[in-house]
Amino acid sequence: MKKNLITALIIWVVLLPMIVHAKHKLKLVPGIKVGPGIWTITNAVEYERRLMPLTTGFLKWSGGEFDVIGNTQVTMALSSIGVGIRYNLVLVRLGIGLEATRLTITNDHINGRANGRMVGPMVEISKHMGLGPISVGGGVSVHYLQNEVSFNHGVTFDLGNFKPSHGMGVISAECYVGYSF
Repeated sequence: MKKNLITALIIWVVLLPMIVHAKHKLKLVPGIKVGPGIWTITNAVEYERRLMPLTTGFLKWSGGEFDVIGNTQVTMALSSIGVGIRYNLVLVRLGIGLEATRLTITNDHINGRANGRMVGPMVEISKHMGLGPISVGGGVSVHYLQNEVSFNHGVTFDLGNFKPSHGMGVISAECYVGYSF
């Protein structure tokens, strides 16, 4: 009896999303982000919801930390939130959105601190595959981010290849595993 109940539960969890076309997906999204003065591994959590046939909306939270390229005494931590929509084409999905990133920059050598933000649009191309409620996929996105940095207590320091108060292109490559419900 217990074995039959467990088997029925497993079948329900695997087959139900295929039958009812699940509207929600929760994903774990590791990736990399590369740009002028930026090279970091990111970890993200993404919620995606079907809005209409072939179209989904998403909300993504991510973060990462790295030594600034060109000045290894400086560490930058990123904390991002992104929102956008994706349209499912025949072979790939095309997405557009907006990303806002909070920066925390530290130079422990001179006890310097700075805060900043980067905001801008993004375009992505992605591909996903699913079997039952489990899906995997990956994608590449290009972000145009306008950044601002303010130094704390009047202490300025070299940010290496990262240029404050400039627009810059950032490329992200990500993969994911998700669960539909």
